[in-house]
Amino acid sequence: MFSKKAQVVDILRCMQRDDLAIKALEENIQSLSKSLGSRNDRIFRKYIPIISSLWYYYVTTGNNLQTLGEEYSNILRFTSTNGIPSRMTQLIWLILHIGGESVVDRLISYMESQVKSSGELREEARKSLLNLFSIWNIIKCDLLTIHKAIFYLNGTYYTFAHRLSGIQYVILRDWLEDKSFHNSFKILGIITIIYSAFNISKKVWANRFNQQIETESLLSTIRGATSDKICVLCNEKRKNPSSTPCGHVFCWECIYESLSYTHKCPLCREEVIPSRVIFLQNFI
Repeated sequence: MFSKKAQVVDILRCMQRDDLAIKALEENIQSLSKSLGSRNDRIFRKYIPIISSLWYYYVTTGNNLQTLGEEYSNILRFTSTNGIPSRMTQLIWLILHIGGESVVDRLISYMESQVKSSGELREEARKSLLNLFSIWNIIKCDLLTIHKAIFYLNGTYYTFAHRLSGIQYVILRDWLEDKSFHNSFKILGIITIIYSAFNISKKVWANRFNQQIETESLLSTIRGATSDKICVLCNEKRKNPSSTPCGHVFCWECIYESLSYTHKCPLCREEVIPSRVIFLQNFI
């Protein structure tokens, strides 16, 4: 029935309109939450964005209705088989769109903890799996950027939720098709892919370099070659000694440079948030 695929501009306009509608809904819910008291408001406030998006998309796409953005842009959701998505498909898309990233992060974190605590894996296999998890954590944002760049090139799937559920967009009226900036988006997509690929290679190399430093530092510690006053990252006397929450001390510049690539302690691989690194004054 509809054969014209929606253009990138049409889909972006749709998403911007939906975001504005969800933002307005958030403000209304926030006004309502204030009436619950300051304590309940603080607890409830962090869930408002999720509730707003869930409510908005459930009322519209969950019931096979157009969102305000889709109606504004004159586009309609279709599956890859050129049919209207079933309600189940729409609900799957909604779950993936709202909580997919969080579920994946929790799953990866659980698998990583299982690998660390497993007594059945060989040490080589354990290191390889932990290295894969570490690489995933540092490049996942770049993978999302590459996915968005692919969307700029072909205009097919706006998010991973669209791709996994097979939902695309078609234009309802051919004469309203907007091909403005079509070539510009293609150029932007190519540049973004090149930049993201370079960024991924740089992060992977830095992660490997940090692992080499970690191995060398542990070996030096075992052999007793390092002094208590030596930074294991630069192998020199510590300057502006700073401690991670797990208790290891490094140079201020060394630990922050290391954390810019991966938020893990170079020695014990515990999770470290840069803002929690403590500068040790009068530390001898």
